[in-house]
Amino acid sequence: MKKEIVNQIQEAQRVPYRINPRGNMPRHILIKLKKTKHKERIFKAAREKQQVTYKGNPIHLTADLSAETLQARREWQDIFKMGIPDHLTCLVRNLYAGQEATVRTGHGTTDWFQIGKGIHHGCILSPCLFNLYAEHITRNAGLDEAQAGIKIAGRNINNLRYGDGTTLMAESEEELKSLLMKVKEESKKVGLKLNIQKTKIMASGPITSWEIDGETVETVSDFIFGGSKITADGDCSHEIKRRFLLGRKVMTNLDSILKSRDITLPTKVHLVKAMVFPVVM
Repeated sequence: MKKEIVNQIQEAQRVPYRINPRGNMPRHILIKLKKTKHKERIFKAAREKQQVTYKGNPIHLTADLSAETLQARREWQDIFKMGIPDHLTCLVRNLYAGQEATVRTGHGTTDWFQIGKGIHHGCILSPCLFNLYAEHITRNAGLDEAQAGIKIAGRNINNLRYGDGTTLMAESEEELKSLLMKVKEESKKVGLKLNIQKTKIMASGPITSWEIDGETVETVSDFIFGGSKITADGDCSHEIKRRFLLGRKVMTNLDSILKSRDITLPTKVHLVKAMVFPVVM
């Protein structure tokens, strides 16, 4: 078995010793095997002997590192070339390998099915992974090196990213279309699709209608970005009125509390400062 397993090992990575109050921890070695059956035999031996050695050194097997588990999709390989350590790469791959889900309906649950795309909803790691995707797309699209964009304080800026939204900026229609198509192509390479229905165009001057993949991109005169209303004419009076209306709505919702005699005045002041001022300001 030893010769067979050694011949089947494609990759072995060492994780350095870690010091704890009890002394040195045994060395961990991450292994990548060609076939699942070899992994199963190793883990069976580990359960029976309570210890596995690699080249005479004791190791701990802490994860299921079969070839299927470690098989990375091409987009994973590209993204994790951004300087992330190999052992963290393996950890994330294992977290997403072999995903299954079921759908609950009014008549029960469906059969389990494999998930090949997407990130875990509610996982604290998901925003970081999505940011890696966004950074990977931006780099490969060459937005940082592109001449297209607007000049602010001597710097050329052509994209603003917040959450899962990206805003592209350019001084001409041709430059903006070029940036958009670059982002679209790079997104497609990593399994992401540009949602044309949610894509909007705002221009300070006249602009022709666009069509991408047979769908017309909507042209708007204003949109909400970062919680503020941005208009094509740059007039901020619309945003000021909008903020006052939002503040009035919050005050209306607090009306019963503000009129209550059981709540002290300092408490009411604190509520207004905490719930109304942030909306208006």
